[in-house]
Amino acid sequence: MASLLARSVADRVAVHHAYDDVRGCGSDLSSDAQVFENAAASRQQLVSQLADLPSGSALSLQMQQELSGAWQASAAVDSDYAQWALDEGAGTCVPDDTADPNFQAASGPNEQATQDKLAFTWLWNQLAGNYGLTQYGQGQL
Repeated sequence: MASLLARSVADRVAVHHAYDDVRGCGSDLSSDAQVFENAAASRQQLVSQLADLPSGSALSLQMQQELSGAWQASAAVDSDYAQWALDEGAGTCVPDDTADPNFQAASGPNEQATQDKLAFTWLWNQLAGNYGLTQYGQGQL
């Protein structure tokens, strides 16, 4: 489980940088779109790997559901942001363009991902504290 979470953190860092680059009309928006697409695929893999964890794992069913929901919603956000990056790169990029339909489409899944991550990290951090594992904030996943 710890390795899945570490991979999620790495995805989140890459997505954060790409997001900032698109909002600022960076020099290679197609690369940013690829970062988002890669993150979406990675999160889907994480969902599958989470489902394949042994049934006797220390994660409660609620923790598994919250994390799976968070990663699924985040994958949807990443896909929308990939399209947003392509939209910005296809024409004249507008800094902080939140009017783009693909940017706006990410709003609902982003809110769901945040809620699920908050619920998961609250439960995880209690468990992690007992076993000396890394604790996370919702913004890291």
